[in-house]
Amino acid sequence: MNDQSNPVGTDQTEIATKENGRRRLVRGAAAFAPVVLTLRSGALAAASCTGARTVNTTLESNSKPPPSVGAQQNDVCFKVTEVNTCPSAPTKLENGVGSPTGYTIGSNGKCGSLPGGTQVAILSSTAASSFAR
Repeated sequence: MNDQSNPVGTDQTEIATKENGRRRLVRGAAAFAPVVLTLRSGALAAASCTGARTVNTTLESNSKPPPSVGAQQNDVCFKVTEVNTCPSAPTKLENGVGSPTGYTIGSNGKCGSLPGGTQVAILSSTAASSFAR
């Protein structure tokens, strides 16, 4: 019989230690996730700020946002007069009580039925769905 130490056993101990560390990290992250979701979906969500593609953009005469904005089909336009910008971040919108009317950009590139010359803030469709709640 050889009296050599088993390197496989040592590796298994190290692996088990690393896995326990990973498990603790995952458990910690999982414990924190409900808190984040509660804050975002609770009363604080009404006063939170949502990032916009653009704020204070004037629609062109054919009722389309200028190409430089990068607006895409299904993005949503809001009249600037119906939304507030966040005091600490002027490129984000703050949704007060109620939901402002949103105008979806169609395949024609237009902000719904809004006329040219209207000042709008444009949000992606994803941002708009969380903003209007």
